[in-house]
Amino acid sequence: MNVDFKLLLTKNGNAIISKGKYKLLKEVDKSGSLNAASKAMGLSYKKAFSYIKSIEENLGENVLIRTPGKASILSPKGIEIIKMYDFFYNELKKFTKEKLNEYKNKE
Repeated sequence: MNVDFKLLLTKNGNAIISKGKYKLLKEVDKSGSLNAASKAMGLSYKKAFSYIKSIEENLGENVLIRTPGKASILSPKGIEIIKMYDFFYNELKKFTKEKLNEYKNKE
């Protein structure tokens, strides 16, 4: 048996980012375009746009900077969110693995 978890970053009780939205931001950072990111993830552009809109509305800040020519780059807040998600995900993963090993050793 294994242990898994879901990480959700919130602000004032509102969901800001989950794994799917995190992956979308990472893909935008990689591709430089929301449209390219949505295609790479198999999402419609409308769905990807709604994810970004939801993040920005709940956060109260832009996570993308739209540039002429339909390119998008992460805003400083977008970069901060990715770093925060990475940090807590990795720490929780280490903690969960450690506790699972501890549990298995008790048996």
